[in-house]
Amino acid sequence: MGKCTARRTLIASLATLPIAAGAGRRSVAAPEISTVDGDLSYPEGLLIHNGELFVAEIDREHIVVYEMERFTRKRVISLNRCGPTAIAPFREAGLLVNCHLAERLAILSETGEPQGDIVKTADGKPIPWANDSTSDGAGGVFLTSSGLFDIGAPATGAVMHVLPNGLAIIIVERLHYANGITYDAKTRELFVTEHFENRVLRFVLDEKFNIVEGRTFFDLRQLPAPNVAPFPRMGPDNLHFRANGDLIVPHYGGGRFIIVSRSGKLKEIVNVPCQFITDAVEFRGDVLFIGAYDLNVREPKGLLGRVRGLGE
Repeated sequence: MGKCTARRTLIASLATLPIAAGAGRRSVAAPEISTVDGDLSYPEGLLIHNGELFVAEIDREHIVVYEMERFTRKRVISLNRCGPTAIAPFREAGLLVNCHLAERLAILSETGEPQGDIVKTADGKPIPWANDSTSDGAGGVFLTSSGLFDIGAPATGAVMHVLPNGLAIIIVERLHYANGITYDAKTRELFVTEHFENRVLRFVLDEKFNIVEGRTFFDLRQLPAPNVAPFPRMGPDNLHFRANGDLIVPHYGGGRFIIVSRSGKLKEIVNVPCQFITDAVEFRGDVLFIGAYDLNVREPKGLLGRVRGLGE
């Protein structure tokens, strides 16, 4: 308990921190877009790992695994009472799945066999609404615990660090729906989307994964309005880096993703055919994205798409 308490970092004053200077406003039409797989239902999380692509489908309670040449389905990892939203490499050869609807983290082998669950933090707290996740580069995982998807709900979102031994430690609290997350092990920068504040946060960590700096990195409220039906709960979703270090930020409810440089400047706005885009990741210079078309149906139809012809 003492070690856990000593490592906890409470960032409660981010609302007063400055936006990164020099953010541009260049909007471009979507380059060539194709459908890779149109038979998905509310896909939520993307992971490219060991030459395979993993896609989590929250409603269907499984993860679809594709080979990376023709994107044919290789296998499906079935989950029980989970509602998966993200997958991250864990330990030497395993995977950690965020069970968003079940307040647990599922540990899987590299081929998808269940290896146990993590259900509480190191100080005995539950892990509600686990959302996105990313490797810490050392066998552990950073993840977001979002809170309720209600703009009027209190700011109970958090960021957790799961160590390879399964210990889950809270490192950030009081976020207004913590959503996407990604980490650069070389620069020790952790980026997190605070969905209902419509911003991307940047934290700098020391060699022991303690937070030493935190600020607002990019504010999506400066963007032009999207060309879709209004959605009051619009905000930034899961995060991934491009090979050049830029951030890909899906704009959930906005039907687009944006690309932001590491200096915090807007580089591109790319419109996609699904309004509720949840994730996007670079592959061979292109961007693979997932999302749903309409939330007002029992099983929201979604797709895995590919965008070619992006700028550098």
